[in-house]
Amino acid sequence: THEIHVAAGAGDLDQVSVLVEKDVSLVHRGDPAGRTPLHHAVREGHLSMATYLLNQGAELDAANAKGNTFYAVSGYRPINLAMEIQRPPIRWAMMGLLLGRGAAYTITVAAKLGDTGRVKELLTENPDLANDQEPNGVRPIGAAAFEDNMALVELLLEHGADPLLEEGRDAPRGSALWRASFQDNYEMAELLLKHGADPNGFLESAGSPMSQSKTPAM
Repeated sequence: THEIHVAAGAGDLDQVSVLVEKDVSLVHRGDPAGRTPLHHAVREGHLSMATYLLNQGAELDAANAKGNTFYAVSGYRPINLAMEIQRPPIRWAMMGLLLGRGAAYTITVAAKLGDTGRVKELLTENPDLANDQEPNGVRPIGAAAFEDNMALVELLLEHGADPLLEEGRDAPRGSALWRASFQDNYEMAELLLKHGADPNGFLESAGSPMSQSKTPAM
């Protein structure tokens, strides 16, 4: 791991700018898991740092390398990391920054943002995109369910989305049903079960959809 990765993750713009002024190629430097400084900045929600790195030529859609280490089992584009930021205002701002600079606006990213028009447009062009997968494993139906977007979940299922497909290391049997149960969305859970979702499919260490049920009805 290079010091630029540490500084980028800490949001230390002064240190990163000093390093980049000496060697601009460092904006492309990968750490042992293949994560660039932009990956580190985005993961920690540092908008100014991400903007600076992009201005210096950082690759928008670089996916960190997959490998045998814990952190490299799944690849991530920077926008995939932005999708996981826990603070919504920063999450949406970071995604907006990356998309505004030209990051690939895939169907899964559109589902995360609730952009029904974009999802329909892509499905019209290629129905197989209902089961498209980001480098980190997330699929459109998982992203839509995470945002509790029943209309998009229905649309994707109508176009052949399979809620049983794996969504990376953490969700080998899909994540949509687990999310519906966690959010106590009975209607969504019922619909997903009708389309083959697994009530015993676990989400990493968070247990199965059944373990997340909060009401007798669920």
